[in-house]
Amino acid sequence: MSQDERIKALMAAFHKTTYFKWMASQNIPVIDGYGLEDVRDVAMAPWARTGGKAAFLNLYGMEGVTGMYVGESPAGGALEAEKHFYEEVICILDGQGATEVWQEGGRKQMFEWGPWSLFAPPLNTWHRLINGGRQPVKYLAVTNTPLVMDIVHNEEFIFNCPYNFADRYAGADDFFHVGQKRYESGMQHIWETNFIMDIQSANLDQREVKGAGVRITQFELSGNSLIGHLAQWPAARYHKAHYHGAGAILLGLQSSGYVLL
Repeated sequence: MSQDERIKALMAAFHKTTYFKWMASQNIPVIDGYGLEDVRDVAMAPWARTGGKAAFLNLYGMEGVTGMYVGESPAGGALEAEKHFYEEVICILDGQGATEVWQEGGRKQMFEWGPWSLFAPPLNTWHRLINGGRQPVKYLAVTNTPLVMDIVHNEEFIFNCPYNFADRYAGADDFFHVGQKRYESGMQHIWETNFIMDIQSANLDQREVKGAGVRITQFELSGNSLIGHLAQWPAARYHKAHYHGAGAILLGLQSSGYVLL
């Protein structure tokens, strides 16, 4: 069986999952493939759930482990408040604004963000993105929705679960400040923070085992199991070949180059 045939078989099986059926029911584009040239140029459509525009991105290597969508908030407007029983990491691609976060019946907490800010609404908290500028805000969201939906098979539970995960979020005033807890674990440099103002200028740790001049820091947001890392390497430098398990997503932040698959 050729690689293309294997991908077709995998996608045919994926189309039968609860997550894919839910995506199809949302009436916004579902875009697949190996990758995208610029996620900011993706064609979107109005999404009733958020009150903005959006499109699902279903790249082949995600394989039902992670979900991803690109969204847009109108100029001077705000998205609908929502909560959900899955983890989500949000990267602001363009624009400036703020996010409100609160537990059911609790006080609202607000923090501001700009281009390339990174944050994660704590699990099952209410949250709402507010556009503070005159241009649309574009953002990229990565989730573990496929795993949750394909285990639970119940949208009512996922989007209306009343449980407050106070161990994840209890409304601390400094919750969305930039975290200062950084440490080494094995060969990894870990940064526990619930907010990064600008991932393009974040201070990264040296990791030359990956190549001369390479810097890598793993970030852990809002107590999530869904984590990631920031990597930087010098111009005209090869990043050592490696592989990921299913669900890994690569987002290029600056410069230009290519990926061998």
